[in-house]
Amino acid sequence: MSDAGQRSIDSLLDDTNARFERLRHPRGGLPAEAPPAARASVEGVDYIRAFWPHLVELIAADPARLGLNVRITRDGAPETLSADDLMAAFVGDEGNPLPPAERRRQGAMLSALAVMGRVLNVATASFADDLTALPRRCPLDYLVDARRFVSLRMLLPLRGDDASSVGGNAPTLVMGGTATALTLCWNLLARMPEAYHALSGQALDTATAEAVWADTRELIFRIGGGSLAAFVALASACAPNPDAMVWAGSADLGLEHRDGHFGWTVNADLAERYAELLPAIVDAQQGQYLGCAALYARAAPLPLDPQWADPVDGRREEQVFAELVRWITAVARRHYFPTLAA
Repeated sequence: MSDAGQRSIDSLLDDTNARFERLRHPRGGLPAEAPPAARASVEGVDYIRAFWPHLVELIAADPARLGLNVRITRDGAPETLSADDLMAAFVGDEGNPLPPAERRRQGAMLSALAVMGRVLNVATASFADDLTALPRRCPLDYLVDARRFVSLRMLLPLRGDDASSVGGNAPTLVMGGTATALTLCWNLLARMPEAYHALSGQALDTATAEAVWADTRELIFRIGGGSLAAFVALASACAPNPDAMVWAGSADLGLEHRDGHFGWTVNADLAERYAELLPAIVDAQQGQYLGCAALYARAAPLPLDPQWADPVDGRREEQVFAELVRWITAVARRHYFPTLAA
């Protein structure tokens, strides 16, 4: 059961999504009378499918086949950015004031998020090169209409006097939402130990973490299938600084356990911040939503190490949204869950 004053995120999403008309994503061709949101969704799927091979290539190039190592260029020289190396540096920092166990957990979260984010950056840069190359290397047969796409990353600062209308393009369409969702997932993973202890009085072990995360994945799909307004308001309410890897407001998230399932809750402070941010975002939603285009896009599965990743049928295409969650899950199993026993 949740504590007094806690509200489930599910109910928060339901109330927000009820403000809008849910449209169907067009399949088998785009009708001439399709509303702009539906047309944007179809083109969004095309952009994601054009971007996807760049991410597949980077995962395949990682010796761990998890996207935990990536080749980058720093000061003009190539080098490998490794999550294991970043974590070791964080844990070994003698000036780090955290207790050893918490140092390992936070180091695992930060290093995984940093390298996965860099993988997305490198893939997005390669995608952008394909878009702008002459002759064109990108399979898209149309150019980007920046007026119809807004990067979620750029929407996050939408609050108070900072509110503004920001355009986007294909790379930010893919990268903005994906990077924000990635950060949301890792902040939920990082919050799990404290939230579970507050709920049960017990330490979170690896087996329970798997159960909490399995139910959390269902929430992630609900967020992705809902309105942009709900996602942006929730992320903004959790992240006073949208560029931060650790979202300070995630400390206001809690867990409840009902009917054998774990659910996430918000306290009164987070609910209030959400309510304050929502009106400006609702105005930009234009009364309709379809959910994330990655839910409708299908592409080759990521070549993840089967020791850590849930199995897929490699002979068929998979839902891109599910593949991104499968990637996060595999990395969490390899890099983060083992620290819970520390």
